[in-house]
Amino acid sequence: MKKSEYSTVIALFDEYNKNVYKVKALSTYLKYEAVRNYIADYIKQRYGKADYLLSEIDVNFIIGFENYLMKFRKYNVNTSAKKIELFRRIVNIACEKQAISNNPFNHYRIKRQEVVRAFLSEKELQSILSKKFSTKRLEQVRDVFIFSCFTGLNYSDLSMLTAENIETDKDGNPIIKIMRSMTYTPVIIPLLSVPQKILNKYGQNLPIASNQKMNDYLKEIGDVCGIGENLTFRVARNTFATTITYMNGVPIETISRMLGHTNINTTQTLVRMDNGKIGRDMLKLSEHLTSMDTALNL
Repeated sequence: MKKSEYSTVIALFDEYNKNVYKVKALSTYLKYEAVRNYIADYIKQRYGKADYLLSEIDVNFIIGFENYLMKFRKYNVNTSAKKIELFRRIVNIACEKQAISNNPFNHYRIKRQEVVRAFLSEKELQSILSKKFSTKRLEQVRDVFIFSCFTGLNYSDLSMLTAENIETDKDGNPIIKIMRSMTYTPVIIPLLSVPQKILNKYGQNLPIASNQKMNDYLKEIGDVCGIGENLTFRVARNTFATTITYMNGVPIETISRMLGHTNINTTQTLVRMDNGKIGRDMLKLSEHLTSMDTALNL
């Protein structure tokens, strides 16, 4: 690629996206394509141009783009940070290709806020599991939500789930085998007793309504069960990562594989540690090391 072909922001985005589309997952391409379109709209709004010279990008350009994402696109701090991070990678490429001499991101810090991921405790799960609902629709939505809590599947994955995705492993144990919709990553999830019973109840076909309706009904369920959290499938997924698996000793590497994450750091943002688990883990370690205590000669 000649220098003249990547002297502007949008031209470099287009060239990069063309290569991403060939060699990477569709989801990665779509992320960069979205940021490319945001940058193009930002340039048009602020500068009245269709493109912008890479050599003219400075800190003010980046700050302006950040303000655009939050004001016009209504993104929060962390979502805006993800978009800006993708833009920084494009600018880094421009630096590598010597299209610009000084990287403006050297003088800009991407802002992020710590997020406390909501999940249900075992007690809260029990209250939803044992609740008798007066209407069939609430009972069905509860069942699908609980299925998500025990498998980690999000709404998109649940919508695609069919009887063909239910298999058995080499030991004859039931598993879910599915391609994650977000990352196009194949995952295998052992089916625990609770989700097995739910599948059997509906003949392997979960009663999935529209996302909007499911979320509306989940709010009703939260109110009826006295749950303080706003119930969503995001909460269900976080509950699988923390309450169902991690708090019961499942290694985070295993959890990451079942969630279909391509980076374990993503899994670590979902899992919440508490002092109770630290105590239980150390108690197990102490019991495991009992033989060393007896062997100690003081």
